Amino acid sequence: MENTDNILKGVQAKLGLKESFIPADNGTRSKVYLSNTHAVKISRNLAAIEGEAKILSSFNFSFIPKIKNSIKINKYGVLIESRLPGVSIDRAWKNLKKRKKVLTIQKLVQAIQLIHNQKKEYFWQAQNPNLIFSSYSDLLVHRIEKAKERIKTNRAAKTLYNSLSKSLIEKNLQKTFQRIQPSIVHGDLIMHNLLISNDGHLTGVLDWEFAQYGDVFYDLARVIYYQECAKAYADSGKDEIFEYDFTGRLIKEMKKTIKFERNKYEILRKLFLTEALAWAVDSKNPKSNISELRKQFFSTN
Repeated sequence: MENTDNILKGVQAKLGLKESFIPADNGTRSKVYLSNTHAVKISRNLAAIEGEAKILSSFNFSFIPKIKNSIKINKYGVLIESRLPGVSIDRAWKNLKKRKKVLTIQKLVQAIQLIHNQKKEYFWQAQNPNLIFSSYSDLLVHRIEKAKERIKTNRAAKTLYNSLSKSLIEKNLQKTFQRIQPSIVHGDLIMHNLLISNDGHLTGVLDWEFAQYGDVFYDLARVIYYQECAKAYADSGKDEIFEYDFTGRLIKEMKKTIKFERNKYEILRKLFLTEALAWAVDSKNPKSNISELRKQFFSTN
C-alpha cells in the first residue's frame, strides 16, 4: 500500500485533529493510525470504508468503536473512530492465566450474542454497501463470482478452484441456506480484532469491513476455519500467539448458542478457500502463496 502519512496529515488539517498519531499494526487492506483518543483507518477500498461506517453507526455498545467521521481524501476512504482501551488478544493471550482466559471467552461470546441479536430485513455486506440481496445464497454467490474473476487469470489457482467448485453451485447454496433470518455478523473474529483489559474483560471488537447482514453461523464457521489455519502453525511449533488454543476455546463456547451444521461449514470453508486463492493471485508472491495454500488445504480436498 502507498505511503499514507500525507493522507493522515490531510485528515488532521481538515478535521482539526491536533493530537499525535502513530501507525498501528495493519493488515494488507488498510492503514491504521492511533492517538490517545482516536483511530484513523485509511483505505483505497472506498466501498468498504462506506460499509464499515454504516454498520458502526448502527451500534450503541461500549465494546464497539463510535464513528466520528467518514470522509474521502484524494482516492482514499478515511474512517475516524473513537479509540477503545485495552490490548489486542493476540498480544495478551499466551500470558493470561487460565481463569482469565475462561472469563475472556465468556465475555466475548456474550458480546457476539448481542451483535447477533441485531436483526435486519435484508441481506447485505460491508464490502459492497450499495447492494442488497434477497437471499443469503445470493450474497454468497456474489462473493464466489467476484473471487472467480480474479482466480481465472492464474492457471494454478484455477485448477485448485475447480476441485472446490462442485460444492459451490447456486442450487446447492440455495438448498443449504434456507430460511435464514438476517442478523449482524462480524465476519472476522480473529485475535488482533479483539481488545481486552488487564483483568480479561472484553473492551473492543474492531475492524468491521467484513461485516454482513447474514447467517450467524458464518461467525462460528470463520473461527473454525481460523483454527484449521492455526493448527498448521501449532504443528510446526510456530503458533507464537497461541491462536490454536484461543480458537479452540472460542469454538467450544460459541457452539453452546450456535448449532454446528456440517453441510453449512463445508460450503463456507470452500468459500473461504476460494477467496484465499483470489487473495493469493493478487498478492506480491502469487506462486509461493498458491503453493502454500495447496500444501496446507488441498491435499485433503
